[in-house]
Amino acid sequence: MSGKMRKGSIDRERIKTAAMMEEMSRLRSFRSLGKVYYLAVVVWAILAALPSMYVGRPLPYLVGSLAVSDAYSRVDFSWHDSIAEETAVRNLESGYTRRYREEPLTLWATETHGAIDQLLAVAGDDGGEAVRRAAEELGIPLAPEQAEAIWHGASVARNDSYYYLVRPLKETVEYDIFPQGILDPVRFERERGRSIQIVRGGVSYPAMVGGDQGPTTVAQLGEDLEQRFNARFSVWIPADFKKALSEIVLQRLKPTLVYDEIGSNAELAERRAELVARAQTVRRGDRLVARDEAVTLDRLAKLRAEEQAFRATHGWRLPVTRFIGNFLLFLALGSALVIYFRLAERTGSGTIRRFLSGLSLCLLTVLCGYWLIWMGLPGTMLPAAIVAGVTALGMATRTAVFLTALSSLIGLILFEGRPDLMVGYLASGWFFVYTATHARWRILLLFTAVLAGLVGSVAFVSWNFARGDLHDILTMSFEWANILDGSRAILLAALALIGNWLVCGLVILALLPLIERFFGVTSRIRLQDLTSQEHPLIRRLIVEAPGTYNHSVIVSTLAESGAEAIGADGLKARIGGLFHDIGKIVKPEYFTENEFGVSRHDNLSPHMSTLIIINHVKDGAEIARNFRLPSVVVDMILQHHGVSLMRYFHYKAVVQAPPGIEVAKEPFFYPGPRPQSPEAGVLMIADSVEAAMRSLDDSSPQHLRTLVSNLIRDRLMEGQFEESGLTMSQLARVEEVFCRLLVSMFHTRVKYPTKEEADKARRKR
Repeated sequence: MSGKMRKGSIDRERIKTAAMMEEMSRLRSFRSLGKVYYLAVVVWAILAALPSMYVGRPLPYLVGSLAVSDAYSRVDFSWHDSIAEETAVRNLESGYTRRYREEPLTLWATETHGAIDQLLAVAGDDGGEAVRRAAEELGIPLAPEQAEAIWHGASVARNDSYYYLVRPLKETVEYDIFPQGILDPVRFERERGRSIQIVRGGVSYPAMVGGDQGPTTVAQLGEDLEQRFNARFSVWIPADFKKALSEIVLQRLKPTLVYDEIGSNAELAERRAELVARAQTVRRGDRLVARDEAVTLDRLAKLRAEEQAFRATHGWRLPVTRFIGNFLLFLALGSALVIYFRLAERTGSGTIRRFLSGLSLCLLTVLCGYWLIWMGLPGTMLPAAIVAGVTALGMATRTAVFLTALSSLIGLILFEGRPDLMVGYLASGWFFVYTATHARWRILLLFTAVLAGLVGSVAFVSWNFARGDLHDILTMSFEWANILDGSRAILLAALALIGNWLVCGLVILALLPLIERFFGVTSRIRLQDLTSQEHPLIRRLIVEAPGTYNHSVIVSTLAESGAEAIGADGLKARIGGLFHDIGKIVKPEYFTENEFGVSRHDNLSPHMSTLIIINHVKDGAEIARNFRLPSVVVDMILQHHGVSLMRYFHYKAVVQAPPGIEVAKEPFFYPGPRPQSPEAGVLMIADSVEAAMRSLDDSSPQHLRTLVSNLIRDRLMEGQFEESGLTMSQLARVEEVFCRLLVSMFHTRVKYPTKEEADKARRKR
């Protein structure tokens, strides 16, 4: 016992020395890379501050919000009012006057009343039948009564027919109908009530379609043609002659106005170009937005144009001043990150990678913040959730907490002292950091992201409540129209924070495999996937080594319960228990749980048996790597036996050794390493307890408790837990949990009597 105590003391001193050497090596490594860290911070600060020279300050307005006060221009500048231009162009396209070309008078007169003139000239004393035949030859269909009316009118006029008949007809057509203009029915209905441009002989003039003197159509002209004839013809000309003549004229009339599509489109394009090119000049002192006026995208763009013009009046001084100020602020944040990694990060491997990754995530946050400022979107849409999510799942929790606070300070700098935004970032980010690492399912991770957004929005709104910015909500009887009218910006920003976290949660979920691979970590989601019996390695273990599988299931149950009892990761211990003996599928028949009455080790030397047994650790780690199991599982496979001694085969070798020959213990030790985590230490105890329990003849609670206590004490005296971080109180809790589980697993049952014993008992009664 004293030798074991001495050995344990020596091991502890060696561990302390190794830890000190590792710490000194880490510090030397950090000092050797110090220039890299600070150079990266300087470059990061330059890249983070550079956009401030071009983006400008964030405007105190958000799209959809109401302006709290009047805003006036500080400088003169030119501004294209896109909404006004769009409205004007739309009005122009719907209301511009189209061009119509008038047909030549001679052609129109010939087609319309030339034949009628000839008909009136030949109408004589031969009666209506002769007039009808003459009309057919001229292409004028006449009914008998119309022919009689024409003949009768011509007979009345006799030798003065030109003066009384032809001349009034020509005057009516040329002075009344032709100047008014005739449109075809389709064009008339399209242009009714609108003004058109009529081009006649190279001169254009406007006319209202459907008006008293404007262009008309044949259908409407027929209603008043007789009245026009009455105004021109002598009163003694028969009425039936005038009626017949008006019917003939209506049949011969054709549209005199033809749509000039080419000319109309050219004029429209010219006027549209003039309208779009017209710039609106804003003078100093002009009001840009009025109090309680809704801030639209166009008004926000106008305010941004005024900001750019104001910056331009200051030349290079204002942008350079902003750059220097932001550079110094971002340099301070980067230096804080260097100090954190210098003091808080205790793992040397991958430190520079995590540091550069943190800087890159912060730079992404900065660039997104500038884009939000440029677009006039609420600051709650800043993707600080990406920083919190990636660091929470890929780095240590304390690192994620620090980087989340750093990204919140970045938002405070970008939006120039908005503490409500910082409170929202911190509340949502820290909530996600402390809850996302415990999520076992993907849907739960997404739900956690949405819940984090809700927590952040509550903090954001609460801050504004405390400042009195939302007092109107309590005085409006919860009328939604009034609430949105009075506090629209704050409420919309809170909703934007929830939507921001939802989108970022989906992005984090999609990037989860890359995060695990890049940072060399294993999320609980991936570990949860490994618990399925459909995993190919588990399926092989069930088929090829069923005894080992049953052993692994019990070990995983014990390890999970023991780890949870001491506050360790129960899921990690459970996965380690399922896969810790996966190497036994290489030669399953050489292990006791898979033997069927005959042991293959009976015909092997103790050294050969030891080599086969030891190889299951190395084979398991190799198989796990080939199947791309997480590194934490590979580590637990290698550590679950630590550097313990295979006592059975060492004793067998001592018995078989010739007299006087001392058998060395070194070949019979597992290669290790010792358990490096509490989960691996608990797994070692669970594996040893389950294996030793099989050899018990008496599984009473007292014997089980004695077995567990002795095994833990032996492993403790061997120094197996020196590097695991397990304390004596934790080992005591593990012992208590194991005893309770083993008693429930291997409790005795009442022996049921056989049929013969039952019959014998009845006969005695």
